[in-house]
Amino acid sequence: MVRSGSSRTRFIVGVVVLSSLTLLAAGAQFSGLTAKARDAIASLRHTGKKASSPVNSAIARLSVGELRSENARLRRDLDAAKADANRYRDAVRQRKDLLALLQLSDPDTMHSVAARVVDVGLGLFDDRVVLNVGSRKGVVVGAPVVTGAGLVGRVVLVSPEQSFVLLISDPASSVGVRLSTSGEVGIAKGTVVGQPLRVDLIAPDTDVSRGDLLVTSGLQRSVFPAGIPVGAVRTVKPGAIQKEITMTPLTDLAHLEFVKVLLPGSGQPLAANPAATSDASGTNPSRR
Repeated sequence: MVRSGSSRTRFIVGVVVLSSLTLLAAGAQFSGLTAKARDAIASLRHTGKKASSPVNSAIARLSVGELRSENARLRRDLDAAKADANRYRDAVRQRKDLLALLQLSDPDTMHSVAARVVDVGLGLFDDRVVLNVGSRKGVVVGAPVVTGAGLVGRVVLVSPEQSFVLLISDPASSVGVRLSTSGEVGIAKGTVVGQPLRVDLIAPDTDVSRGDLLVTSGLQRSVFPAGIPVGAVRTVKPGAIQKEITMTPLTDLAHLEFVKVLLPGSGQPLAANPAATSDASGTNPSRR
């Protein structure tokens, strides 16, 4: 019985030892596999980083390049805005000097009625707006319409509560103008709606530069009093008979909201203009 117990004990111990050795071997093998897996994953990560690094660098370079390009564009726009502001200040100064030289009344001090633009022309080939004031406020046909920046146009039709204005950019419009630098007189004509005006009858030997101010001349029984700022010279080309000149209006005619209508008997009477008693194009502007 003692021997039998000893044999059983030795058998159990052997089984335990064998199991332990088997587990150790399996653990070592698993540990090796795990290490290999970790190495493989690490290798893949390293390869992925190397592969994505040029892409990330390219994206970074692209973003920096776009930012630099945008900053450069913004700087150019700012410089252009500063140049426009300087030209406008110079135009205002020249206008005041010209008014003083010619001893003309400043249109800004003339009697006027404030108005709001309530509608715009619907035609493709005309530039007209409708104001919320009419004959009840003293508005008459031929009355000049202005903003603080300059000339807008003239009234071509009036009702008791509304008035219809032909803008200076309309192809049917023509305005007598004077160059503030030389005093040379010409005519500013609308061309294609939304485009710069053309200035005719300026002698070919006249000294004209980009940015020169043009004001209303007030000559030849014009409906416009003299001295109202109209625009600034945009382009100048030589010509055999006359200078080829275009002009940009000082007023933003595409975004009119509030204007002033100059009334007769306010310093300089409006000249009679029979042609202005109806729509300049021969159509009824009340339909627009």
